[in-house]
Amino acid sequence: MDSVPLCFKDEPLDPVAGAWALHYIVAAMQIACPRCGKILEAPEPLPTLAQCPFCANVFDAAESARSGPPPLPPVLSAAGTTIDVVRGPAVWLMIAGAISLVFAIVDLAQNARWLALIQQGQKLPELPEPFRDIVQITPAVVVASVPINFVRIMIAAVIIYGATRMRRLESYGLAMTASILSLVPCLNCGCCLGMPIGIWALVVLTRPEVRASFR
Repeated sequence: MDSVPLCFKDEPLDPVAGAWALHYIVAAMQIACPRCGKILEAPEPLPTLAQCPFCANVFDAAESARSGPPPLPPVLSAAGTTIDVVRGPAVWLMIAGAISLVFAIVDLAQNARWLALIQQGQKLPELPEPFRDIVQITPAVVVASVPINFVRIMIAAVIIYGATRMRRLESYGLAMTASILSLVPCLNCGCCLGMPIGIWALVVLTRPEVRASFR
């Protein structure tokens, strides 16, 4: 497995982890990330805490060097290890969530414009001919669609956040929730995109080796 430079930073990664960095690399020894198993080049002397540039895992570099390389994570396919397998569906879930969020915000803005027309006593616009026989734009429809669009925005936000955690192999439950929500028609970007991506993500997440890699 090819080695890559270990990532250190000269500021805390977050208030809890408190990992610090150097911003320079002197390749002296190799250690393995305890979570994803990637082989990393590290400077000597080793700092107390380090962060893997692949999975963002914060770990004790000195302890990892003393204990030796951990067992390699299960190889699921020729594409690579667990983190490589979840990357595809996670990224596409984020894209689907972002598209759903944009559509929901646009629809909510349209609702606000139509509500303004209702308050002014003006006539609401009509839908194009193919859709006119399916649904009519009435004050009741406009008012009812406002909370629906708020729900769509919240669902899209959950999908984006869950996909972000899935890509980092964090919060298995949230990743499953995001995948299931992407299957809901009319509340996301639609069956044409959200449903196949959600099915793909669920198939990947239900693999035992993938589930075991989450923390």
